[in-house]
Amino acid sequence: MTPDGTPTPRRPRRRPGRPPSLDRTAALDATWRVIANRGLDRTRYQDIAEESGVAVSTLQHTFGRLDEILAAGLRRAEELDTAFLDDLPTGDDATAWERITAFVLGTLAVPLPSGPAVETNMASWLVWVERWRAAARENDAAERLQATYDRWWATVEQIITDGQRDGSFSSELPAREIAIAINAVLDGVATNILLRHGGGKLPDAQRVALLATQRLLGVDANGTRVEPAAP
Repeated sequence: MTPDGTPTPRRPRRRPGRPPSLDRTAALDATWRVIANRGLDRTRYQDIAEESGVAVSTLQHTFGRLDEILAAGLRRAEELDTAFLDDLPTGDDATAWERITAFVLGTLAVPLPSGPAVETNMASWLVWVERWRAAARENDAAERLQATYDRWWATVEQIITDGQRDGSFSSELPAREIAIAINAVLDGVATNILLRHGGGKLPDAQRVALLATQRLLGVDANGTRVEPAAP
């Protein structure tokens, strides 16, 4: 009874074993942040619970075994890593060089949701390294990583093909090979930042990556076609 004599409202009963509702996306964002901060091998359910503010039992009920939530966290990071590709300018809105520049800068500064554990850009690449490690040992992880690379390569290959076709780029190398080379440059400069424990500066990495991209495509710093030197 309440003070005025009316019956006390009964709280709705939750069925036994049914956990409270969970924001899956927020939980997976917390998962990849922990992976970035601790590494895949050292991430525990308790770490994810502390980062997400969700009880371990609720996380286990939703995602299952530890390896399952870790795999889901990596897939979430993968989605965020490639989401910017959908927002790249098209041939109707920008030149081929402007499109390549947007890809290079976007790859090195992927805008992921911020979190308290690690700096955003560093987190993206730290998780990427963990995906490399997993791919070296597990077929499923290798296939997913290759699918990500295939999408990146195809995106860049199409831009290069457009630029070669309209005369923007002087390079006569196959577009696919240039695309793979540009992505390899991006992997290299990003890894250098990580090995320096964040001491490397993002603008420097972007400048180096753009310089290498210019050389591969046959353009100058302004994106103007540069004719190859005569033999």
